[in-house]
Amino acid sequence: MVRGGTHPRGKTTIDVPIVGGGSRDSQEAFDEMGRIFYEANVGCLTPSSDFRNIRECTAMMAGLDSANVYAAWDAVGVVQDWCTANVGLFDYAKFSALAAPADPGPYTYVNFCDAVYEWNIANPSNQIFVQGTETDQLHELAAFFGHALTNSNEFTATRDFEECNINKDVGVDPSVKWCKPVGTNLATNQEYTDPFCDQGSTSDCTCPTVTADNEGFVPANSLFFGRGAFQLSYNYNYGSFNNAMSGGRDDFCTNPDLVASGTAAWTSAIHFWMTNQIGGSRTCHSSILDDKDFGGTLDIINGGECPAEGNNANKVKARMNQYCKASKVMGLDSILGLEGCAKLAEERFLECLMDGSCPECNDLEYGSCSINPDPHYVIWENNWYDYHGGCDHYAITNSKLQVQIRTRPLKPESDSGFKWSSTTQIAVKIMDTGEVFRIRHNAGIRDSAWGGLHMQIVGNGKFFDGSEGMCGSWNDGGLRKRKLPGQTMGDLIDLSGDYDEKRGKSSAAAESWKIPLTESELWEPSDICDHSPVCGGDNAFPCGSTRRHLKQVQPPPCDRTCDDVSIPVFREQCEFDNDRTGLNWACEPNYLDPVMCPRYSRLFNTGTGSGEWYVNWADEHCANDGLAGNWQTLFGSALECCRQTLPYKSLEWCEAKSRGIVYQGTRKYYVDHQHQSSCAKDCSPGNNDCTAIIEDSWITLYDTISECCRQELGTAIIEDSWITLYDTISECCRQELGWLDADVCASSSNPSGGNTGKFYVDYEGLKCAQDCDSVNGLPCMGPPPAASGFPTALYNTAESCCNEKLQWLDLGQCVADTNGVPSQALGSEQWYVDWNRNFGTCVKDCLGNAPCGGLKQNWETAYISASDCCTTAIPWQPSSVCHL
Repeated sequence: MVRGGTHPRGKTTIDVPIVGGGSRDSQEAFDEMGRIFYEANVGCLTPSSDFRNIRECTAMMAGLDSANVYAAWDAVGVVQDWCTANVGLFDYAKFSALAAPADPGPYTYVNFCDAVYEWNIANPSNQIFVQGTETDQLHELAAFFGHALTNSNEFTATRDFEECNINKDVGVDPSVKWCKPVGTNLATNQEYTDPFCDQGSTSDCTCPTVTADNEGFVPANSLFFGRGAFQLSYNYNYGSFNNAMSGGRDDFCTNPDLVASGTAAWTSAIHFWMTNQIGGSRTCHSSILDDKDFGGTLDIINGGECPAEGNNANKVKARMNQYCKASKVMGLDSILGLEGCAKLAEERFLECLMDGSCPECNDLEYGSCSINPDPHYVIWENNWYDYHGGCDHYAITNSKLQVQIRTRPLKPESDSGFKWSSTTQIAVKIMDTGEVFRIRHNAGIRDSAWGGLHMQIVGNGKFFDGSEGMCGSWNDGGLRKRKLPGQTMGDLIDLSGDYDEKRGKSSAAAESWKIPLTESELWEPSDICDHSPVCGGDNAFPCGSTRRHLKQVQPPPCDRTCDDVSIPVFREQCEFDNDRTGLNWACEPNYLDPVMCPRYSRLFNTGTGSGEWYVNWADEHCANDGLAGNWQTLFGSALECCRQTLPYKSLEWCEAKSRGIVYQGTRKYYVDHQHQSSCAKDCSPGNNDCTAIIEDSWITLYDTISECCRQELGTAIIEDSWITLYDTISECCRQELGWLDADVCASSSNPSGGNTGKFYVDYEGLKCAQDCDSVNGLPCMGPPPAASGFPTALYNTAESCCNEKLQWLDLGQCVADTNGVPSQALGSEQWYVDWNRNFGTCVKDCLGNAPCGGLKQNWETAYISASDCCTTAIPWQPSSVCHL
């Protein structure tokens, strides 16, 4: 802070300003830094303060320099608490909606928040729940909690049920458990072999000798069975966790039961999620962010459940139900892929949707359709059939998307043996933009039985809603089976029978989903469907049309070579095709233009563009950097582009973002249903009473808060019989909103009812505040903020509020700050034992010089005099050190 600049060892790249506005190493900067830390040490730090407390305390004491102090802490890796920084992403309400056991043990919201902080502070380059887009982070939270809910039996199992369900306490510490593993009948002093301890592993956690007591119980602290949110198991996993998080000690090796308590129950799961690898480098974290695949995380966490068949089937279904539940709690409308766990995507998930074993997944759409050479069609609900013949038909068509494919027979009638067709073209059309991606396979080499295009379509969310075609009916009764155009729900094509029967019946589907010439996006459109499985002869498609690139059929003259292909992956494929056929494939359209994605055409664009505006769909704003593809519509201004292409976005917000201007909002009011249905101001959070920037045009804005409240939150006449009515506000709150504090609920339901007079926590001020009119001065600070992120707890006294919410602070100091009382008036003048002085010295409960020893904590015993304290609490101490 006195030198400024970046971290000297490159830990981060944050450029830290110099505090106090002075120059590098100036006296002014040293003085200001000294003042900040002195006032922090005197005003808000205690012996138990951690880096988070020091960060917030020093920033508070810095005043106008608080941003610079925060930057300095960020630069060294001491970042803001994740839960506090991401209250809009994940909060107490979401955590409570996951599961609400009567006794959560270590599985609390606070412990989870602390665990995330501990991990991220120790691993600044590999942090959890902060990478990718906000949607990526929500998907990672959903996947993480899906496994945690399953493995911990909805936050009730801290230890492996089979290994330690039968247990007892030994000694005075109830956390010290002895367990009787299921299926054992151990005699007194009989040695027990821990099945979760691998003697041959290179783990730092060695296998101790374990002997039973006279009741057949063995000490839990000698066993490496499952514990914590992910049920961490085996000594090598404990060893890895110990090396990463114990600070060089052997805490989790010598005392593995620690994983069943405190933040370790969560941190052990986070460590496994971020570090345990399969297939070289894939972790659960990368499976979600890079592969978008939940199935891959299951393969890592409990690979024994993959393939998802046999005895594993029901286990996987139960896990899917928890994952879907967590996804809905996070506000997602889709789940990620499942392909990383064998048999999960193809069979188990669709099966559990139909047999009702994963009801939480009913509203989260997912499906997979694949069309491979022969061609084999595996449709949404995992039914299959083969189609042999030639036809241009829809694989998928709905209001958002069309996937058009062309099939052609490959084998002539004269050939003996296997007969097949091939997928030779695919065109994908995005309906709202008109974009078309095309790819074709021109070879059809006779010697290759599997020549042709392979296509797999994985459907998530609502993108495939309403789709029909050769992949089946996405919405048909939730079963996603096949139906023909014009048929009603349930009129399904009969695809029963053996291979030949299904192949014969499939021609009706191909004919029905034939693409009209006017709608075809395929090269050289055709409206001919010939369902013969062979080419040539009297059939519509001659064999030469599918093998036009055999050696005897030369392509048109062309000087272009594979070296002229700019994109490496396309150039390599061009060279591969040349090696196989001896032909010059560089002249084909697939290599003249980028395959499938027109956006790749930017790689060939060396011009400066028109300077006009086009829509950037990925970031939902407009751009004019000259890289628009030739398929995009151009506009003369950012405003016109926003108006025409992004009508669902706020026009002002879109124009500002497009032009790179910091948008400050309209400062009008809107209803905020996420926070107890109140009205909030459209402006940047942190500025006075501002709540959030409104980006969406469908949200109605009002000039005044009174108009917002009247229009959006006014009293309504209840017309529906299913709505329960109550005689009083308190009864309604108790019955319907029991998770809210009763006073908060009543106050929110009747804003005109006045203040409650109770206390709530003010984290920003590191004190508590009273719900009373702020014009009266401290402790009054008005009602608790509506956007607190989770139900606000109210307390009858400042003492109880400080003790519950700010327990790391000195209780007397917290109460004094709450009431605005000068520190000189603190202290009871009684005596208590300071165990940090000479292993026990009596000191006076006051601030200042000796005999004052600081303010007594509420859990410390008070004595009326020094002699009473000495004789009662520490009679062994000599009088010279007994008291100050």
